[in-house]
Amino acid sequence: MNRKKVIIIDERVIVRQQLRSFLNDYQAEFNLVYECDNGIEAIRRLNEWNPDIVFLGLQLPGKSGFQVLKEIEVLPKIVLLHSCNTYTMQLLEHHIIDHLPQPLDRRQFERCIQKIQIAFPKAVPQPAGSVFQDYLNCFFIESGNRLIKLKVKDILYLKAERDYCRVYTREVALLSSCGIGEMEAVLDPRTFIRIHRSFIVNIQNAEEIYKDVYKTFIRLSNGFEISIGRHYLHRIKQFIF
Repeated sequence: MNRKKVIIIDERVIVRQQLRSFLNDYQAEFNLVYECDNGIEAIRRLNEWNPDIVFLGLQLPGKSGFQVLKEIEVLPKIVLLHSCNTYTMQLLEHHIIDHLPQPLDRRQFERCIQKIQIAFPKAVPQPAGSVFQDYLNCFFIESGNRLIKLKVKDILYLKAERDYCRVYTREVALLSSCGIGEMEAVLDPRTFIRIHRSFIVNIQNAEEIYKDVYKTFIRLSNGFEISIGRHYLHRIKQFIF
């Protein structure tokens, strides 16, 4: 069983100690790989470790928890160490699983673990000889009072917009009520490649990949260029010979 990588980020020592103690009861499922107490180090370590789950405080020295979420290149599941009622609108674009108000409570933590387990469902074995499941070749997106049919092969790229996703073709850009993660799950991964926390591209519509000093970019057939997140570069390498 692959244990999920966990990072704790909070300026309060007692909070980090409590979470560490609670997580000890779930060592078979979760591996605490790092903890830190400030936003600047958090950004560096999150990009370095690419964890599955982050317990994140919002009031951090250097950069706030929300600044951290905006600047990281990776896309972990987030548990906020704060009551998030007043922050709802800011949270929509992030993968927030739960929040743990202070002081920490073991029963609340156990309920949080159940939500995390739901967010990482166990893989369902595929029938013998089956490598890829069936994926959509068309779907409908609401536009005003109509539902517009899109052929999957016509999609150039998809972009996350908070908890929704905008789908781009050469002719239209329509906003789906589904998040980018949900869209990724129904599109063939041999063709639709996640290259950034906010972008999925149709590799059949890619014209070139190039590097500047610090980043790698992909240029699509409509001329649009997207920076490839460094933690997603391995997904592109399968197309390079």
